[in-house]
Amino acid sequence: METRQIDTQFDSQKIIYHPAWLKRWLNDPFSAPPIYMEISPIGLCNHRCTFCAKEVMGYPDRSIPKERLLWFVQELAYLRSHDPDGLGVKSLMHAGEGEPTLYKDLAEVIVETTKCGIESALTTNATGLTEKFLDTALPHLSWIKASVNAGKKETYTKIHKAKPNHWDTVWRNLERAIEIRVKFGYSCEIGCQTVLLVNDTTDLDGTVVPANWQEATDLAKKAKETGLDHVVIKPYGQNPYSLGTMQRYGNMKYNGFLKELEEMDKELQKLNNENFKVVFRWNTILSYEKPKREYEKCLATPMSWAYLQSDGMLISCAAHNSNPDFDLGNIKDKTFKEIWWGERRRRHIEFMKNFDISACRKNCRMNFVNEALWNLETKRQSGLVSIQETFPPDSLPKNVNFI
Repeated sequence: METRQIDTQFDSQKIIYHPAWLKRWLNDPFSAPPIYMEISPIGLCNHRCTFCAKEVMGYPDRSIPKERLLWFVQELAYLRSHDPDGLGVKSLMHAGEGEPTLYKDLAEVIVETTKCGIESALTTNATGLTEKFLDTALPHLSWIKASVNAGKKETYTKIHKAKPNHWDTVWRNLERAIEIRVKFGYSCEIGCQTVLLVNDTTDLDGTVVPANWQEATDLAKKAKETGLDHVVIKPYGQNPYSLGTMQRYGNMKYNGFLKELEEMDKELQKLNNENFKVVFRWNTILSYEKPKREYEKCLATPMSWAYLQSDGMLISCAAHNSNPDFDLGNIKDKTFKEIWWGERRRRHIEFMKNFDISACRKNCRMNFVNEALWNLETKRQSGLVSIQETFPPDSLPKNVNFI
């Protein structure tokens, strides 16, 4: 099966739309601030999804103090406003090793983030999208992505290890979010995503967990009926540190299902209209099956992004947050400036030059960023490097700052 056309919102190399950052990175990678950050405000989660890459963390009962987190966001904004090229963190996504809506001060943090001129987004299981939360946070969010990993209640409950009533709670919350958005004319994009699981598995307690791929159409129809903007269907990605998910899904392959998935995709595309889109991430699925990546080294880490854990530790890559080699420093002890432009990160840049990326999670969040950076670095070595200076506003993909 051939590679499909790139979806600029979900599958594109959005780093290319940040030419000032690329120039800084090419000239001196250490000096480049991150464009995008993920924050895990809390470690707790009320689900135990069978495919969860963060289960290795153990869902700890810990959180970042509100005052420190607000100060952190304000510092990010201050540093960007004083950068000679206006570079700095442009977007924050609240997600992480826990369910972010369990953090009682999350709405206040989102409001402050937007006031500081930084875009804010939320990835959530949607059980905590209460009306009170939505009234405060929704006007300040660029997008909400709900993780709904089945098209039917029974399958959802088994995969999420959720309470039976959570299926109805999620859809009621999402419907209410749409109602509030329409009533007040907010611009927040609201969608859901599902991880495509093509084989049944057995959980650690012996419970049979069904595959969900045959329910993708059911999910898409439910999302459209609810009024969501899109549904994203993406492949599984194995966290190399998670022995539990390795046991359940480590041998999962998509090659044997490509014809069935292609037929399903044809049905899914019939649901598309000007108000709703199904994003079937074919290129990411095909990439998952490739024997090797399009790049030899991770050039995105620790430069273009960072991840803040629920214990305050700033790390260079979310996929390696159980590996202390990727710890840069804790915001409870240091400022972001001290951490990012400190000696530990300088040494980490040298560490990454020799890091074997075969140990990395396939289809990681920085996969497309790395493809773009590797292509740029290859051209530079050949003396052919060229960076476009500006882009017409109407050519920018949606959520361009969420690289």
